[in-house]
Amino acid sequence: MATQDSGQARLLQLGYIQQLPRVLSWQQNAAICFSIMSVTTAISGLFGTGLAYGGPGSLVWGWVLASFFTCFMTLSMSELSSSLPVAGGIYYWSYMLSGRYGPFAAWLTAHANFVGQVAFVASNEFTCMQMLTTWISLAHLGITGDSYALSSGQQVAMYCGLVGLHGFINTAPVQYLGWLAKLSSVWHLGGTLAWIWAMLIVTPAKQPLGTVLTTFQPNPMSGITNGVYIFLIGLLTSCWSLTGYDATAHLLEETIQADRAASQSMLAAAGVSVLLGFAYLLTLCSCIQDFAGVFDPGNETGGMAPAAQIMWDAFKRRFGSGTGSLVVLMVPLGTSFLCGLFSVTSASRMLYGAARDGSVAFLAPFARVSSLTGAPITSVLFVCILTLLPALTITVNPFIFLAISSLSTIGLAFSYAAPIFCRVFLAHSTFQPGHFRLGRWSYLCGGIAVGWSIFICIVFSLPAIYPLTPETSNYSSVGLILVLLWVTVTWIWARHWYKGPSPEICNSDIVKVKPHAWG
Repeated sequence: MATQDSGQARLLQLGYIQQLPRVLSWQQNAAICFSIMSVTTAISGLFGTGLAYGGPGSLVWGWVLASFFTCFMTLSMSELSSSLPVAGGIYYWSYMLSGRYGPFAAWLTAHANFVGQVAFVASNEFTCMQMLTTWISLAHLGITGDSYALSSGQQVAMYCGLVGLHGFINTAPVQYLGWLAKLSSVWHLGGTLAWIWAMLIVTPAKQPLGTVLTTFQPNPMSGITNGVYIFLIGLLTSCWSLTGYDATAHLLEETIQADRAASQSMLAAAGVSVLLGFAYLLTLCSCIQDFAGVFDPGNETGGMAPAAQIMWDAFKRRFGSGTGSLVVLMVPLGTSFLCGLFSVTSASRMLYGAARDGSVAFLAPFARVSSLTGAPITSVLFVCILTLLPALTITVNPFIFLAISSLSTIGLAFSYAAPIFCRVFLAHSTFQPGHFRLGRWSYLCGGIAVGWSIFICIVFSLPAIYPLTPETSNYSSVGLILVLLWVTVTWIWARHWYKGPSPEICNSDIVKVKPHAWG
């Protein structure tokens, strides 16, 4: 007789019936999480922001700072995911750890995480579109010698095409996504290391390490004169890059022995991302040929793609032509495509769990699993539809991309902090850890993680350009206010019937963990 999977057994103890196919190994789960974090994509996409707000020194030391605090976040979340391995688990963790406040905590956390997930998908899709646009423009320049820029309509069509393709792939059986995730991890890790090796060989005049670590550049065009403020805005590059590790939690009901694999997957993905991202960022900064030239509107990328411009300049300085950079630019282009693909995977699983439990308003119809592929197809479709909404605004106003990236970082950081706060301050004496436990260090890690999340939410709501105009305003703060208003209004209605995630079975011989047992 086959032994029941420990993750499935734990799921039954929590009151849920296995519906999604449990076929992912911990390595495949980690590969998907690693692909979603995709530091190569994130750094390439927001490199210009960090470079403009502080320069190389700000980028590198900002990465060190963000990595340090991310360690505490992932340790705390690994402990929770090991104890409560449920799809979309973050809002469920808040519910189980908040006592009589559980329903509201779950409602608030689910909405924050859902908004963060959708904004994260949109920003990743835009990054992929932007990289593909840049590659096409540079290829045209290299072949014909003439510059070429895609129109706004072509960019919107490309964005929509990428979203549609990623959605279609996500309707496939999850085991195929698992295999694709392994290939993705090879491309991310092997491709990025190959990129680093190639750029260090090709670049004829590299910046000394001391220059990279100590060069701080103000941004007079921003209207901000305070150096600390400049550095804080530049942190967005690192903080946005080091998000998405909650993907491990969203895929736990599809992961073999999830109660054991959760911490392995999350810590492995985050640890490799921190190290690989630091190496990639340091190499990119070292290969800059002209600090001011990367933002020059008259350069080959129109000043809009600093990371690609650095690659082009390095090859041009070495060979007299930058066309060869198209080969190395394929690495971040490929990672951005895979990142967008698996961002949809994570967001759709989060939506499936929240819809099943009624934790997000009006989304109950999306808690369906295809009998043919085992994928939550309706959730995938809805995530893609929402991702298409900002298409026009992103291409018309580039500052909207920064706002959406900020909103995704804020939404995800808030949703990460909520269950950690509940575990440390509301369930400190009743929490039952799983296979991965922090012991007495749990309170210290949790407290630091919550403090860092609050810091992120405040900093990335601040304006990045003065004076404020409708074109330059940081709309992430507006988005945050609208989300909080939506949560408040819907809660006034939902509090009469929503009592938290609803177990699918109530057999006392099977269900070992009761609602509010730890709060």
